[in-house]
Amino acid sequence: MADAEHHRRPALSLEPDRTGNIFAPQSNELHRFLGEFLARHGDIDGAELEFEKSSNGPPDENELHPPRPPLAYNHDGISLYDRGVRDAKAGRTGDAIGEITKGLELMKRLPVPDYGHLARRYIKLAELYDSQGNQEQVEAVLKEVDSMPEGELAVGLARARIRLNHSDQRGAERILRELCDRYSTNDDAWLDLANVEFDLKHYEQALISYRRAGQGWYGGAQLHLSMAQSLQAMGRDREALDQCRLADALGPRDFAIRFACAKLRSDIGNK
Repeated sequence: MADAEHHRRPALSLEPDRTGNIFAPQSNELHRFLGEFLARHGDIDGAELEFEKSSNGPPDENELHPPRPPLAYNHDGISLYDRGVRDAKAGRTGDAIGEITKGLELMKRLPVPDYGHLARRYIKLAELYDSQGNQEQVEAVLKEVDSMPEGELAVGLARARIRLNHSDQRGAERILRELCDRYSTNDDAWLDLANVEFDLKHYEQALISYRRAGQGWYGGAQLHLSMAQSLQAMGRDREALDQCRLADALGPRDFAIRFACAKLRSDIGNK
């Protein structure tokens, strides 16, 4: 990690607006990487400064003039999928299932890196079928997913989230622990496990899992907020406030994050 910091700082100082290419992240991401490194080593002031640079710095030159995407690429699939997710949140389950299904078909036909791990996008579809009580379709979706890259992981995450939707926290915890054992570097599995442990009031274990969820290049504002809430529940108020500082720096325009941190500070101040 020390060597990593040694190389990141010159990268940012030499060409602060030209660090992004096919192999390297943009400069805002490098500031986040450096901020996470500093946070993990106790330099909260330094981490906060790096996060603020990440959130408020100008875009890189190649972000202002990105290369033209391949001719085969279009946004129809992902746009339709996202519309389905919004309809699902609004309770329009039938519309959501149709939109997500069609969106996934389009994305599968023309896969591009922007879609991420396609298998995980089927989780929402399985959850929606389960909400209708259509177990036959749930199993059909999971069977299709199982044959995809990272399919086994996606199936496990789907089954855990379905358990949670049925208020079976213990069952979900058991599935997620098994997934974390098999996929020990997967942030999604650790994050889902941490959330379950927090809900079960296992705060110390939740904090450990949140930290494991951020073991990649960097976490996000929500991850630091979750760690803050775990620390507050354990009575470690000073550390909780530090994590809220980092969450605010990473999400300066995220009003939900800012509101939650303001409430945490108020609760601690009123003790």
